[in-house]
Amino acid sequence: MKVLYLGKINNSNKDIFYERLNKNIKIDFNRRENMNGIKLQDYDVCIGHRIGENNLKRLKKLKYFIIPFAGIPKKDKKLFKNSDVTVINSHFNSEFVAEHAVALMLTLIKKIIPAHEKMKKNDWSYRYSGEKSIFLKNKNLLIAGHGHIGRNIENLLKCFNMNIRAIRKSKTSAKNVYSLKYKEKLLSWADIIILTLPETKDTVDFISFEEIEVIKDSAYIVNVGRGNIINEAALYKALENKMIKGAAIDTWWNYPGNNNKKNCGPGEYDFSIFDNIIYSPHRSSHIKNREYYRVNDLINILNNLYEGKVINRVDLEKGY
Repeated sequence: MKVLYLGKINNSNKDIFYERLNKNIKIDFNRRENMNGIKLQDYDVCIGHRIGENNLKRLKKLKYFIIPFAGIPKKDKKLFKNSDVTVINSHFNSEFVAEHAVALMLTLIKKIIPAHEKMKKNDWSYRYSGEKSIFLKNKNLLIAGHGHIGRNIENLLKCFNMNIRAIRKSKTSAKNVYSLKYKEKLLSWADIIILTLPETKDTVDFISFEEIEVIKDSAYIVNVGRGNIINEAALYKALENKMIKGAAIDTWWNYPGNNNKKNCGPGEYDFSIFDNIIYSPHRSSHIKNREYYRVNDLINILNNLYEGKVINRVDLEKGY
């Protein structure tokens, strides 16, 4: 099996491939911008993203295209939709994202940031303000999206003795995981809602004006899925009118370009006027040695492919 890896990779991570990859798999490393100078016709597997139609035509033997992260770029969805190539993605970061979601949730409900900001100024008044944290035992947690990230969040939070339920589109036999027909009932039940959903035609505006109306005004929302899962205007209205208790957001509606990293609002609305929202700049998977974990997951995918086992197959119709 011959593999082409497209992307930046250092020599130590290349060595991990050479050491742990099945010896019958040959892997070459290059950069996406250099594809015009590569003979592509002999590769069975390509690791990369957004390779373009012309390069796909040149990959005449391609059987598998591995996207080295979880989200599926729109260009790749379109490119491979009518192709015989099997698309695979990597969930190497699911545990990192789950940890970050839990950290955001705890920071939000324990009101760490507003207390911290006052204490930096030697102001102890938040201790006497009447603002109380909530105790997680027996609280109702709804996880929207019960894939790799959602399941890891569930496992992390079991120790708090919460009532945990999840919702997902695909059928499952897992306990306390419900279909979308229970969405309204579950939203009204939850004290905390953690969103882990991918962006698809079915998940955009998963939380919008109608949903805000049924969510408790004491509930908290955490989003580590995709920005468009929450309708921006609806969230602003909810915070402005105290229709929810607070929110913590890692994924947004607007992102900076390459030259605008210090002067770019994350959306059309100014959420900075609220003290019950936590900003996180889409960094839930930004951990030390991140590429080491990615490489090991890719090695596992490739070794399984060589044995005839496809893991993390993407359903392009569903978008994940």
